[in-house]
Amino acid sequence: MGGEVSKNRKSEGPAAQRRFSHGFLSNVGVSIVHRLGHSAVFSRPVGADSRQPIRLLLPPEDGAEASGADPTPPAFISVFLPEFPHPRSPGAVKRGSHHSVCDYCSTGDLHTCWLLRGHFGEEEVRLIAAELGSALGFLHDLGIMHRDIKMENILLNDQGHLRLSDFGLSRRLKRGGRAFTICGTIQYMAPEILSGGPYNHAADWWSLGIMLFSLVTGKFPLMAEIDHCRMLAKVRDFSYVVPETFSSALILLLTELLCKNPMNRLRNLECFKMQTFFRGTSFDPYILQKTPVEFILELRTHPDWAAKSARGFSLDYFDNFDCDQILHSPVSPSEVMG
Repeated sequence: MGGEVSKNRKSEGPAAQRRFSHGFLSNVGVSIVHRLGHSAVFSRPVGADSRQPIRLLLPPEDGAEASGADPTPPAFISVFLPEFPHPRSPGAVKRGSHHSVCDYCSTGDLHTCWLLRGHFGEEEVRLIAAELGSALGFLHDLGIMHRDIKMENILLNDQGHLRLSDFGLSRRLKRGGRAFTICGTIQYMAPEILSGGPYNHAADWWSLGIMLFSLVTGKFPLMAEIDHCRMLAKVRDFSYVVPETFSSALILLLTELLCKNPMNRLRNLECFKMQTFFRGTSFDPYILQKTPVEFILELRTHPDWAAKSARGFSLDYFDNFDCDQILHSPVSPSEVMG
């Protein structure tokens, strides 16, 4: 399972460096700015509706780690730990004060594309699933849960390839650890999160299943409720049945991702890659990103793109904000961090 912190040491070899540079992650922190060449500041999506994250804190043990072995992880791991920052020197970094940066993703987010298309074909979803599954596998190898997998957090670069963003709710678990905080976006939350835990990385794979289900059917399996108790009751009683018009391979994949019992759920990258749905698909990051994603890029010319991407947000808020000066100013990453 990806939650084993002992794998941190092994991930420093050449193979791990290749996976790290595949670029499916975004908003990962300043400690790797020079490694990845990140240069643009990213803000979380705006808009107040039922899809926005909820944060209902429960037991205090979920917000802090018990002391134990390996108290000082390598720098490239510590950037994923907003709840547990590791200052390089006393007073150098205040709790929760990270200056997060990421690639400039000019093509918007996956949710906008979904609103414009209505639904995607199986071949299109196969590429999306392979890229996002690779990102989740990498995070989980480090013990990191994302906890807010959703279309709005899947940004798209200028070639149409995805970037997983927004690590504001992410959490690193020690080997065998469990979390209890009810957090995330309610339509994507796994039943074990809705019930208050305990839960682990398997919850991210449930969220991926909800997203893939929505991408291929054109609608969420369940409408959002106003609180997690009502949503939990819905999730427990609902049968996640994919239309028979889809291939048996896709039906099997979604059925295994949307298994309500996390112990029986498809919950790691190796099992994910072995699914029949991905037969003949390479998970090599360079091959996946070798060519532009035409079905995504074509949507950028859609006449309703601007309206759908804004989703009720007005640019009037930025009347006094000089975007051109920020984006085109020849400022180095070290100056931004300073």
